[in-house]
Amino acid sequence: MKSIKNYLLLLLFCACSTEEPSLQTTEIRTELEQLFDQLPTDLKTVFTDANTSLCAEFALINQGEVNIENNTWNATNLAQGSYEQCIYQYNNTGENWAGWKWSYPDTAEGINAYPELIYGKKPWHNNSTTTALPIVISSIERLKVEYEVAISRNDGEYNLAFDNWISSSESSRPEDIQFEFMIWEDYHAISPFGDFITNVTTPNGDYRLYIGDPTWEPVGTNWTYIAFVRTSTRRQGTVDIDVLLDYLADQDIIPADSFLSTIEFGTEVGNSKGYAVIKSFEISLE
Repeated sequence: MKSIKNYLLLLLFCACSTEEPSLQTTEIRTELEQLFDQLPTDLKTVFTDANTSLCAEFALINQGEVNIENNTWNATNLAQGSYEQCIYQYNNTGENWAGWKWSYPDTAEGINAYPELIYGKKPWHNNSTTTALPIVISSIERLKVEYEVAISRNDGEYNLAFDNWISSSESSRPEDIQFEFMIWEDYHAISPFGDFITNVTTPNGDYRLYIGDPTWEPVGTNWTYIAFVRTSTRRQGTVDIDVLLDYLADQDIIPADSFLSTIEFGTEVGNSKGYAVIKSFEISLE
């Protein structure tokens, strides 16, 4: 069994600025301060006493078999200074937590970013974080993820989701991607892409399955979008990834000889603001 629990993260660098904040930045921080006040007292230390704090776009911190990425993949269309996103790591008195904050303007359209944990070979990265992935789907006997997340957010667009990649090759390059394989655990003011297909039951919850052909793929790539969306939202529990993969293979939606490249877990964020703390993240893979 491969078990990973709370791998979180070393400081690589810190980006600092001495410029006076703009009016937009001041407004962002005022609302963020209100959301910060709503966090449980013990979780505030993730942000006030962080061992690691990083705000650069696409900043990547790694330790062991889990990376954290400040993924701002679709924020470049927004005005500079109109948004903010940072990642944090806190390790003290037996607690080892990751967190991030985000703030995007109310006028932003669509998904702007996906701050996340990464386990495996993300197609746009050079190397896998672990020797366990990529793995041929038919060889997976057990794949469960147990997690606990605390979130303080406003009323904007958001989800808490796994965003995994299925590839035709073990090298898992962007051109090898066959499927984007999402699992939505919590969501607000946002709907999945694609067409509703059917309901799927797992030992730890029921999901609605959506499938579609996206139009946002980068040049040179072409994949199918798959999303399992929980019928009852949550921020803590066990996810039966093995059961969902078996269903997709049994229904001939995905080839069983394809490779599961990554397990990624984070928050897709649109025109929203908030804080997230990953209190636990444990993967069991056989």
